[in-house]
Amino acid sequence: MTLEPTPIFRCRSRDGRYVFDILPGQSVRVGRSQEHSDIAIDSNMLCRIHAVFHHRGSKCVLEYGPNPTSPISVNGESIGKEGITLNTGDSIKFNYRVIFELERFDP
Repeated sequence: MTLEPTPIFRCRSRDGRYVFDILPGQSVRVGRSQEHSDIAIDSNMLCRIHAVFHHRGSKCVLEYGPNPTSPISVNGESIGKEGITLNTGDSIKFNYRVIFELERFDP
C-alpha cells in the first residue's frame, strides 16, 4: 500500500513581495501586525490578523482572522465567515488590494 504524498501549498503575491509556504498541519496568519501575524503585510487596510490559511490533509482552507473588518475574496467572490477550501491557481484578494495566487507542490 502506497500513501499519497501530502502536498505543500505556496502563496505568492502578484507583485512578488510576499511568498510563503503552508506546510502539512500548519496554519499561517496573514495581516498587518508583525506581532500577531506570521506574514506581516505593510498595509493599514488589513486587520492585525486578516486571514488564516490552514493546511488540512490534502487541502488548503482560508478563513477570516478573529475580528474581520475588511473583505476577502477568492476568484472575485467574497468568502463567507465559515471560510473556503482553496484550489491551485485560485486568486485571493485581501481588501481589494493585496492579491495572492495559490500554488501546490507534490513532494
